[in-house]
Amino acid sequence: MLKSVRLSGFRSIEESGWIDLAPITVVLGKNSSGKSSFLRLFPLLKQSLNEETKEPILWYGRLVDFGSFSETLSKFREVGELSIGFRAEIATNRRREVVYSSSGEQLRLYLPGARRLFIQENVIVDASLTFRKREGGESAYVSAIMVAVFDSEVRLEIDPSGNITRAVSCGVEVVLDRPYRIENLRRGFFPAIKSIAQDDSVDIEAMMNSDGPFFSLLLKNTDYLHHGNTSAKRRRDLARRLRLASEESFINHVSKIYPSLSKYVAGEGDSGSMPAKCSEIFRYALLKFMPDLLAQFNVELDRFAGSVRYLAPVRATASRYYRFQELAVDEIDPLGDNVPMFINSLSYNERVALETWMTNSLGFKVQARRSEGHTALIVREEGSESDRNLADTGFGYSQVLPIVLQIWKSLQIKEKIQPNETNRSSIIAIEQPELHLHPRFQALLADVFADAIRHSDERGNVSFIIETHSEHIVNRLGALVAKGLLREDQVTVVLFDKESPTKPTIVRRSYFNKEGVLEGDWPFGFFLPEA
Repeated sequence: MLKSVRLSGFRSIEESGWIDLAPITVVLGKNSSGKSSFLRLFPLLKQSLNEETKEPILWYGRLVDFGSFSETLSKFREVGELSIGFRAEIATNRRREVVYSSSGEQLRLYLPGARRLFIQENVIVDASLTFRKREGGESAYVSAIMVAVFDSEVRLEIDPSGNITRAVSCGVEVVLDRPYRIENLRRGFFPAIKSIAQDDSVDIEAMMNSDGPFFSLLLKNTDYLHHGNTSAKRRRDLARRLRLASEESFINHVSKIYPSLSKYVAGEGDSGSMPAKCSEIFRYALLKFMPDLLAQFNVELDRFAGSVRYLAPVRATASRYYRFQELAVDEIDPLGDNVPMFINSLSYNERVALETWMTNSLGFKVQARRSEGHTALIVREEGSESDRNLADTGFGYSQVLPIVLQIWKSLQIKEKIQPNETNRSSIIAIEQPELHLHPRFQALLADVFADAIRHSDERGNVSFIIETHSEHIVNRLGALVAKGLLREDQVTVVLFDKESPTKPTIVRRSYFNKEGVLEGDWPFGFFLPEA
């Protein structure tokens, strides 16, 4: 489960720090402060992972347009690098075994006895990619990969040809025993890691086993712990039993696997620090598990990106009539162009449910009426007996309708999840939901967000990332916290603060207390102009 993201050298954001994703993440800031760039990271991730690409990031695509790497790279960093990081909770009882094919592809197989990565229960892991611009071009290459767990970090440095030039694990440079390189996956954010034979071909022997490219380093650096008569198979089997764990647990764990280590553990180390020999084994174990962790991150990111539903800031204006099409629609497109097709695709019972939900939540409903190959969208407000064409209602209804329909659709998906199904989430990323809406309606929209969160559960979460200038939405969310209709931890407010065009964005984090008042790094008078 993805918990947080981090950006460095990303447009006006020099360094964001870790930004936690709550069920409702509200993104605020002045114009051109970087808040839209942050929100569009999520549809950027979706369009990158939904297409087969040569590079991890598809900067220009169906959902968003960042131009190119050069246009996304921050001008506020002296080093021409851009980093994107993720923090996720990795399940201990995963059933995915990472197997390496002869071509070096990572094959994820569902096996009943797949090995565990950790001793503890679900563990928080960080992973990031760093990109650097290629000389004489607009494109970029992956220049570094980082994974961190249990307060320890492993980092690989890569040259423009994809060769791994340096490996640092737990702050110590590791001497690599053979050439290694990375290869970008067609459908995956983090690249695969390969071991290369001396003749520059893929090391078939290393790739065909399921122990990963760095297993030989772990074997070599635990060799001294074995009796001289210990067979090669026994040495491999013992190394395969190693798991990652926090310091105290790892010491106990590794001592059981290698009893001869006890003499080192008993005689080394200051109080509170891992004995040197245990630290050395952990260093190589972390490097060995790095490809597994990256593969698991790719699974998590693929699931997360597939859940993103993005709605752009200026949505489609209403037309009096739409050409009728018999199309099934699973999600609203970013501009809301397919709203008529979405309503047309609903069954009778679904239409009744939608109209009831819209009336109860927002005080109006929309119907699609067909005539001679065309469809008209008809609005009826609660308490009114007259209908109006959407084109005659002003701009507000046409702007809010894609948002409302996407929320309703996400809630319906949640209701249909069967007990034996895996979690299906919807992450709805919305830019400026308040456009052309009366302040009272903006507050009503906050109620809809909160109601969707209250009806979510572990089997089908709906969450929001909302970029807004609306004081009414923010204040209403605080009021809902004060009333107990939202928990304090269900709303995070992220402020993108930029003092001037010549300075980078500073990212601040705030939260509501029990009284619904914003605390943390929140500037007084944020919504007011300077006197």
